[in-house]
Amino acid sequence: MKGTTFFKIQIGLHLIGLSCVLLVPAVRESRLVAFLVTVFGLWIAFNAFFLQHRTSTWLSFLTKWWPPRLLLRLFLTIPIVAFGFTVCDDAYSRRLPMFQGAIHALRESKTSKFNLGEPIEVGWPVSGSYEEGNKSEYRTLEIPVRGSYGEGSLFGAWTKTNEVWKMDELKLILSDGSSRPIRDSSTPESRGEVCADTSSNITISAI
Repeated sequence: MKGTTFFKIQIGLHLIGLSCVLLVPAVRESRLVAFLVTVFGLWIAFNAFFLQHRTSTWLSFLTKWWPPRLLLRLFLTIPIVAFGFTVCDDAYSRRLPMFQGAIHALRESKTSKFNLGEPIEVGWPVSGSYEEGNKSEYRTLEIPVRGSYGEGSLFGAWTKTNEVWKMDELKLILSDGSSRPIRDSSTPESRGEVCADTSSNITISAI
């Protein structure tokens, strides 16, 4: 891409990202909204600045020589690339059966109702990690949640052994940093195919 094309594309992409932050309810109501608006606004301004002054003598070394030009272009794409990865990670995490089971347990738990209030809603973004060992696989999820008078994060950890995922831990981390167990990890599971929420004595399937 030569001349003004790169900067114009970046301005357009960051405007799309900013529009998503402001218009998509799940993103607009997240704890990151102020940060995202600020970052997208700054990077739109950065790209507009370089678009306007790219031919200035004092900026020519950033736009004409390939090493600094490459670094500049990487810098100017950081927010939209990071936002894209976050959106993809959130969408993928929400499709996992572990996510569905964890939210079911949270919404049925007396502990979460007491600390968050009702209705309990899922925030944005949902994030997680995945590791693979010699004989087992490990996955964690961190899910922003909020109720009528409280908010926090739901943290869950699972281990896959012999093709079966088992819940190791599920806890509610409140905004003050304290945590409340949603499910006792010592509760027996039938072949790992079910998880029990000890706070409400319900059984949820297919995690």
